[in-house]
Amino acid sequence: MFKQGAEESFCKSWEISKIILRKCPNHGFEDIAQLSIFLNGLRSDTKMFLDDVDGGTMMAIDVEQVTRIIDAITSIIYQAPHDRQGIQKLLAQNKILIQQIEQLTAQMAKLPPTITCCSFISKSESTNQL
Repeated sequence: MFKQGAEESFCKSWEISKIILRKCPNHGFEDIAQLSIFLNGLRSDTKMFLDDVDGGTMMAIDVEQVTRIIDAITSIIYQAPHDRQGIQKLLAQNKILIQQIEQLTAQMAKLPPTITCCSFISKSESTNQL
């Protein structure tokens, strides 16, 4: 009988379930029975999460679709730490750019003003002055 541990993540439970089935290839359980054993062995919070993802109950969907959903969820969860690392990199780069902009702004503030305002003289004004 499969049972999700108290501190065990959903992804870990899915992997353990697949490992157990691979170790016993002649177990004789049909796909629907395998899925039922897995889903019934999950903690109630994990079951509610899966049911929310589906918008109903996972037991009401065909086996292949449930397996695709579970594989997609675990793929997203596994990818999340890598995404966080990428975000941390971007934040670090952003901080460096902000510091560089602040330094350039401070340097520009120290420069003497070199551009003066000019007034444009119309053609008629320029001929009157001649």
